[in-house]
Amino acid sequence: MADARTRVPLRLALAIVIVHWALAPAAAAVAAPSPSGAAAKALAQYHALMSALQKPANMVFTYSEVRTGPTRIVSGVHRVYRDKDGNQRNDTIAINDTPVRPPQTQTFVRASWPYFADQFDVPGSGYDVEFAGSALVNGHKAYVYRAKRLAPAQFAITELAIEPGTGVPLREQFTVTTRDCDGSGQIEFALFGPYVLPSSVSAQCTMGSDQFKHIIKFSDYSFPAAIPQEVLHPVGASAG
Repeated sequence: MADARTRVPLRLALAIVIVHWALAPAAAAVAAPSPSGAAAKALAQYHALMSALQKPANMVFTYSEVRTGPTRIVSGVHRVYRDKDGNQRNDTIAINDTPVRPPQTQTFVRASWPYFADQFDVPGSGYDVEFAGSALVNGHKAYVYRAKRLAPAQFAITELAIEPGTGVPLREQFTVTTRDCDGSGQIEFALFGPYVLPSSVSAQCTMGSDQFKHIIKFSDYSFPAAIPQEVLHPVGASAG
């Protein structure tokens, strides 16, 4: 298992993304320069998508992670079950490439999943967005926009890559600053069925002279009509 020096940056560089978004001061509505033509249309599609983002009621997925610290590297593979009420089961099925049998199971309730795309929204009222050009992101054409938050905040999106035609945010880059950590990272999204969901997220954090990095890759999404309670809360699971 990872030691405290490895786990802390995860909370600072990934989990605080959502916390500091919520705590950041509200930005005044300021008209930002708008790109013209197709790039403006893609940005409008993105805003429309975020304002009415479709989310799965129930989902099951796998994620792998690698945490790197000054003295060690820890990897893991997890299987997650999440229902419409935020009940969540996390099975650790491998650590450092060694299978965990039986899996280590934790259950908890998380009302809001922190990796939904609207948690990384770039609203026009809060950001100055400038078209920067085109790029290829994971095989998809993207329009890239530089983003500047209008009010000082500990969390900010700095770059947004949007797929024209769908408005899907294929990649977003961000910065996070706290008393203890200066961090940055990026999150990538893709369409899984009708849903915009993350395919990967990474963050790096500097604490003094120490550097930490955390990479998560998501896969094997499925969207069952229901998840039985005995699956969400198996006998012997520990409550998180």
